[in-house]
Amino acid sequence: MAKTAGILVIGDEILNGHVIDTNSTFLMKKLWNLGISTQELRVIKDNLDIISKNVQEFSILFDIVLLAGGTGSTHDDLTYQGVAKAFNEECYVHPNLCKDFQDFFGLEEISLSVTKLATLPKSSQLHYHPEASNIFPLVQVINVYIFPGVPKYLQLLFNYIMPSLIGTSSLRSKLTVLECKLPEIKIAEKISQVQDKFSPEISIGVYPVIDSIKIKTKIHVVGMDDAKIRSCRDMIYNVIPPGCLAPMVSVPRQFSSDDNHIDAIVCSSTEVINQGLLQYGMSNIALAFNGGKDCTVLLHLLLMSLEKLVKEKLTITAICIDDPDNFVEIDEFVDSCVTHHNLSMLKFKGKIKDGLFELHKQWPHIKAIFMGTRSTDPFSSNLTSFAMCDEGWPPLMRINPIISWSYTDVWLFLRKYDIPYCSLYDRGYTSIGNKTNTKQNPALYDADSGEYKAAYCLSDGSLERGGRT
Repeated sequence: MAKTAGILVIGDEILNGHVIDTNSTFLMKKLWNLGISTQELRVIKDNLDIISKNVQEFSILFDIVLLAGGTGSTHDDLTYQGVAKAFNEECYVHPNLCKDFQDFFGLEEISLSVTKLATLPKSSQLHYHPEASNIFPLVQVINVYIFPGVPKYLQLLFNYIMPSLIGTSSLRSKLTVLECKLPEIKIAEKISQVQDKFSPEISIGVYPVIDSIKIKTKIHVVGMDDAKIRSCRDMIYNVIPPGCLAPMVSVPRQFSSDDNHIDAIVCSSTEVINQGLLQYGMSNIALAFNGGKDCTVLLHLLLMSLEKLVKEKLTITAICIDDPDNFVEIDEFVDSCVTHHNLSMLKFKGKIKDGLFELHKQWPHIKAIFMGTRSTDPFSSNLTSFAMCDEGWPPLMRINPIISWSYTDVWLFLRKYDIPYCSLYDRGYTSIGNKTNTKQNPALYDADSGEYKAAYCLSDGSLERGGRT
């Protein structure tokens, strides 16, 4: 059975609405990725008895308890004292931590505020992030992990420390996301029937989509057994009216159309893919897949090539950068593709260059990477179909099958064959990075409706990156 977790967010400022809690969303997503099931989330007051009571209850109910907030130096920061009370422990001033805080804040002597910051439950274990700029430790008391409430420090500590402390469960839940063109009210009864058949092994969630031109509902299928997930998904396809679900299988045995241009570029790209497969072998190639439109095109071209070249179904090794600022829609789409197309996904932290060095170090047999790069991308105008990484990068061959495709080509292909893509593109996003550097493209804003048109409505491909900052 998978490990369970409970999360306590502590702070009056959360409860009175003056501060928006982002910590719980981050923690739940990370726990999910580790195969740990979050059973309950509570937001509680800065009150000693309330903190103590909830910590005591959660530490019994769940394998892991995560606390966020209330670890500062003011009178209302009571988390450490509350945890100590929950376990009938005394608090003490940690001498090393006290000195660290004194040096960090540049104080000539230890103040009462510093003493409060360093006052911890007696049995506390301290875990540090190696960056000198992060002086705040992750404090562990039995199965309770106490994080600072500042999102920056909480995220640094979790990403660096928690996977090794709590481990990764082999019994991971898997998510498949189906997108439906009908509103929730028209499919609710049918979905309930499917849920009754597959409960409790499979959990189905149905969520309305209010800002998409095409998609009105998302259906989440969650479970641990791949076969049951597929069976459940297939039954959903059978009970929903034809044409109302975006198909997850969108690889026809042959791509052909009345458009000679599309036929020509598909043929050219397929030749590049086949050449790469013959030269390196699929087991020695990874697919760069971040959920964007270009790599979605590439994924389906690769699947088509593999279907023709080999009889048995091969597992595709895929790589992506695990960005904490990713759009939720991107992560959901990637997860669905991983589940449906049986991708073996390797996720790396940091910059792309760091991820490729880590890939080369841990999987040295990988010699080449299929990439959805186009010549109009930044720094890509001189790239060819096969290009070694630049000097100072790991020695990997970049294979760029769609290097000559235009923005219009990408959308002609995706829409011609009804290939599923991330729903953000239906809401006016044309080039997607992360939430900090991407917005809807101003060129797609419709003043009459007050809404943004879909990405495929952009007629001038030179404006593709109009929403990137």
